[in-house]
Amino acid sequence: VLNNADITSSDSAAILVLEAKKKVVVALAENTTNTVTDNTRTTDTSKYKAVIYSKDDIVFNGTGTLVVNANYYHGIKGNDDLKIISGTYVITSKQDGINCNDSTLIKDGNITINAGDDGIHSDYALVIDGGNINIKQSYEGLESLYIIINDGNIDVTSSDDGLNIGMRHITLSTCGLAPKIYELADLHLGITLSVSLHAPNE
Repeated sequence: VLNNADITSSDSAAILVLEAKKKVVVALAENTTNTVTDNTRTTDTSKYKAVIYSKDDIVFNGTGTLVVNANYYHGIKGNDDLKIISGTYVITSKQDGINCNDSTLIKDGNITINAGDDGIHSDYALVIDGGNINIKQSYEGLESLYIIINDGNIDVTSSDDGLNIGMRHITLSTCGLAPKIYELADLHLGITLSVSLHAPNE
């Protein structure tokens, strides 16, 4: 539980999780503002390139605020799954605001990010079920192999792609208007086409 914590590290992650039996939970106490900061390092030898670095699943919840100042590299880094259930997050990072090697789930919360590279980067999947996400500065706003947005308010400012996802992972569903399908094919977008048939002779 972070209860008005103020943690600064000069040579590694301010919060470092090397091993957890199942997962680690970072809870933000109600009506608190918690700050974690790392400093610019003169060499690129640190293995833990984030202010908050977890080798196992990590979950963030609570109703408080977490301020992340990443002067060296990423803001929050998860080697496994990363979940944000609730809370308020203000992240300023030299590289990615949030970086995950597996899947990232955002259930709710208020997230503000100023990033030098990606706002939120998740190697496998990024699922957003709700919350308010404001990426004020980034190179690419949201980047993942699969991006699923079910709900939420998302505002992205980026110098390249706001939403970066491989075209081959996009599926377009249609009832099957043949002339339009031919037009789509001529665009050579590389997306997957899903056609709904409503009769056996269609």
